[in-house]
Amino acid sequence: MPPRLLPAILAVHAGWLAIGVLLLASCSSPSPPPSARTPAPTRAPDTQALRDAAETRYLAAMSPRLAELVRAQPWFETMTEAQLDLVIAIQKCEKDALRRGEEASVPEILHFASEQGWYQDGLDERESLALAGIYDAYARSLADENAPPIGRVLSTSLKLGLFEVLQLPETGRMVVVVSSPDLELGQEALRLTVEALPKVEQLAGAYPYNFLHVQVTPDLPLYILGVSYNEFIAVSDVAVEAGVVIHEVTHSTLYGIFPIWFEEGMAHFMEYHLTDELSEGAGLYTQNLTQIRRDPRLDIRAARPQTTVDYLAERARGFLFLKGLYDIGGIDGISAMIRELRTHTYATRTSCAPSSRWAGRKQRLSSPPSSAKASSAPPATTATRPDARLAAGSPSLIRCGLPCLRSATSSSTTATS
Repeated sequence: MPPRLLPAILAVHAGWLAIGVLLLASCSSPSPPPSARTPAPTRAPDTQALRDAAETRYLAAMSPRLAELVRAQPWFETMTEAQLDLVIAIQKCEKDALRRGEEASVPEILHFASEQGWYQDGLDERESLALAGIYDAYARSLADENAPPIGRVLSTSLKLGLFEVLQLPETGRMVVVVSSPDLELGQEALRLTVEALPKVEQLAGAYPYNFLHVQVTPDLPLYILGVSYNEFIAVSDVAVEAGVVIHEVTHSTLYGIFPIWFEEGMAHFMEYHLTDELSEGAGLYTQNLTQIRRDPRLDIRAARPQTTVDYLAERARGFLFLKGLYDIGGIDGISAMIRELRTHTYATRTSCAPSSRWAGRKQRLSSPPSSAKASSAPPATTATRPDARLAAGSPSLIRCGLPCLRSATSSSTTATS
C-alpha cells in the first residue's frame, strides 16, 4: 500500500467509527416517553372560527337557557380547541338529559363548576378537557339504563377537583373522574387509577373508552370490594388500594366479552402481577379451592355458575390457569394472548350492577352526597343475595371485585367476609 494512502484510509475508518458511536448512543438513550398526565399539544387555534363553530353547530342546538350560560363564561370569547370540545360535550349531554326529563342538571354542572377555585382562576386546557369528560360521563350514565346514576355524586368531583387528563401511548387522550365525599380517599383513588391505566394498557392494549369514572362509596356490600360496568367503577371506601383498582381497571378494559373464568382470572392475574404478588395469589387460590372442595382443573367452556361457590371456583381456576401460562411463556406471552383475544368476542357483553342502585333513575347533579345515599343503597346484604341473583340468571356478579375466597369454607356455603 502506498504510504500516502494510509492517512486517507485511516480518516475514512475514523469517520465510520464516529457514525457508529453516534447511532449506538441514539439507540441506547431513547427519549423518555411523555408523561401520561400531559395532554397532547394542540395547534394554535383560530379563536373566531372556533367560536363561530360553537355558535352555529352547538349552541344553536342547546336550550336558550343553557346557550346563554355558555356564552356568559369568561373563556367563550377566547375559545380554544379544548373549550370547543367542552361545548360539544355540554350540548350532547343536554340532549341525553332531556330524553330523561333532566332539564336543570346540565346547566347546574356548569354553574357549580364555575363557583370552584380551579375554574375561577382561568379554565386551562387540562381543566377544559376534564370538565368535558365529566359531561361525557354524566351523559353516558343518563343514556345507559345499566350505568350508575352518577349525577348525585359528581358534585364531589367538581368541588374537590378529582379529575385528571391522561395521554396514553395506545389509547390516546382520556379523562379520569373520581367521585368521593372524602378528599383523601378521592385523591388516593385518582392516584391509583392514573398509575394503573398505563400499566394495564401496556399488557392488555388500549382502553376502549374516552373516560373512566371511579366512585368511592360506603354503599357496597361488605363482601364486595369493587364493581365495574364498562367505563364506570365503584370501589368500597375500605378498599381504596392498588390491587382493587387494578382489578377493576382490567375489567373495564376487557368490557365483559369473555367467560367468567377468563375475565375474572385475568383481572386477578393483573392485580397480583402488577403488585408483585403472583406467588402469594397462587398459594391463596390453591388453598381456597381445597377449602371449598373443588377440583383445580379448569373447564374452559363458557358456562354460568349456578352458586356463589361455583363462581368463586371459576375465578380461582381461571387465575391459576393464567398463572400457569405465565410460568411457561412469561409476561410477553400473556400480553400477546390477551391482545389477540380482545379482537374476538366470546360471550355476551355483561354488566356488573350489583343492585337497582345502578339502574337508571332521575338524578340531579348538585345534590351533595349525604344521608340521601342511605335510601339509594342496596338493602342489607346477606350471604344468599348473590346466590339468588346468579340462580336467576343475572350477570350482575360477573365483573365484581369480590374478596379472594377468604371465607368460603365448604361447598355448601356462600361467600361472605
